[in-house]
Formats: sequence, C-alpha cells, structure tokens
Amino acid sequence: MIILFFIIFAGNLYSSTITVSSNSASWDRTKEVLVLKGNVVLKRGPLTLKAPIVQLKGQIDKPEKIIASGGVFVLDKERNAKIKAETIEVFPLEKKAICKGDVSINYQGRIISAKSGYYEGIKNIAKLTGSCTLEEEGKYFEGDIIKYFLDEERIELEGSVKGSLLVK
Repeated sequence: MIILFFIIFAGNLYSSTITVSSNSASWDRTKEVLVLKGNVVLKRGPLTLKAPIVQLKGQIDKPEKIIASGGVFVLDKERNAKIKAETIEVFPLEKKAICKGDVSINYQGRIISAKSGYYEGIKNIAKLTGSCTLEEEGKYFEGDIIKYFLDEERIELEGSVKGSLLVK
C-alpha cells in the first residue's frame, strides 16, 4: 500500500542512472547543491518524479538529500503507485523520506490521504499523520494516524478512528 514514494525513492532511486530535464539548472560545487527549476522531471527505471523545483544536496552522484517542492507527483509504473504532495524530502543514504502537504497515495486501488507522511526504510514502516483517510473497494476509514508495516502487509489506524465496510 504505502510502498509510497518512501520506498519508491528511498530504495529504488539509487539503483541506476537518473535522467533529468528542467527549464533551468544551477550547480554550486562549493555548497554541493544542484537546483533544478521549471517542469522538472527525474526518471530512474520505472520511477518518474515531476515537480516545479528539485534540489539535490551533497555529492552529485550520491546526494544526501533530495527536496522536491511546489506540488510533487511521483509515478512508479512497476508497483502501479502514484504519490502527490506539496513537498517530498528524500534522504537516500538513510533510507528515509518525508512527504508534507496534502499527501495522496494511490497504490493498487488503495487511496490514502493525509497531511504528512514519513517512511523509515530500515524498518520498512510508513507513518501518515493528520486527517488520514484510507479507501479501498468497499472500505473507508479515517483516523489521526495510519501506520503501514510493509513487510507484514499490516495497517494500523489510531486516534478518532471511524469507518465503513460494504458487507456482501
């Protein structure tokens, strides 16, 4: 479900060549910052990230942090996943990622929405917070927090949980 951008980029983003396109780019070698602006598209294997602005911080071939902002869209064709957020920060070396602002995840027919999300790659756990909703074929749940344990395919909702199930 939340194989999110979290797994998507924190894991796969650093497995092969990245192709980049944008309206402009600037590289500050001293500060180790690459800034891409305007119609930015990053592609790596089955993954595509689109955003108005993307910053890569650290060594150009091994960034410590990637910040995509201004309304970010991620598509993973391999996992049939789509993620939208106002900002996504990825920490590839730590295998962590943070999504902020109207986070929306569509993964294999499940739709999850929240105000923010966090992925811990080492533990393979995603946590979404703030006005969370989970929709899936005849099921709808709301809560303050959604935790998704990816290795176990287990989801937990916490805080003011409400929901409905279509019973056949």
